[in-house]
Amino acid sequence: MTPAVPLHDVSIAIADASLNSAAKVLSVAGALDYTGPIPFRNASNLSTLLPCAFAHCPNCTLDASIVFLGAPVITFSHATGASARVSNALVSFTVNSTQIATANANGSTVLNFSRSEDRQGYVKITATVVELYIDIQSTCEGGTVSSALKEEINRLIDALCTDQVIPFINNNFPGIPIPTVAGFTLSNMTTVVMDQYLQVGVDLGAAPLWVAPDKAPTRRETIRESNRATIGGNIRESNRATTRENIRENIRESDRATIGATNRETTTTTPS
Repeated sequence: MTPAVPLHDVSIAIADASLNSAAKVLSVAGALDYTGPIPFRNASNLSTLLPCAFAHCPNCTLDASIVFLGAPVITFSHATGASARVSNALVSFTVNSTQIATANANGSTVLNFSRSEDRQGYVKITATVVELYIDIQSTCEGGTVSSALKEEINRLIDALCTDQVIPFINNNFPGIPIPTVAGFTLSNMTTVVMDQYLQVGVDLGAAPLWVAPDKAPTRRETIRESNRATIGGNIRESNRATTRENIRENIRESDRATIGATNRETTTTTPS
């Protein structure tokens, strides 16, 4: 029976085959590989199980690297959901840059989908480890690997994947881009896992009116504005100088007129 799919303005089908192609590209590029410390663990945890590690550097941090020799295989199923299976990942443990053990890891994760809060028009993928199988290849002690050491290394890899690798991939993989429509916003996203594809539905809303950003002036405009300001300043200064000189000239002319009038008055009133 075909499952009911919520009705939306736009519906998009994303095939698992397309995600597998993307996973191959990421795997070949080394984008899924991880190197870093194993949280809350150090060489003292292996003091009795792997004495060579402890002897090499007591209480030093345990570091690990995971290299994906094959790309994860992603499967969409309406009955079982979405999952990704990893085969033949090479795990290397080091203490103070010295290799102390290697192992092959196989596992599977459950995939969940949601609207990305960071990127408009993206479906965010998050993965959770559900199965993990470890095969120890070598240790610095050599010889037979004890069951206790196997259990401890299994716990180390589980902690590494759960606390470091999966969050690393979740945070760095942007998600699945979906087409956007110019002039509209996307909202009310829903996802439904179908057989071999993921059904994504979104509603369209009117986007806010676009406002052109302030345009930075060109070099020519900057020079022109500077010239206008300079010329304007020169004209104002010239006008002020002319005005001051006119005032002085008027005062001098007034003074000359006053002095002349006074002299004439004095000449007229002086007795013979």
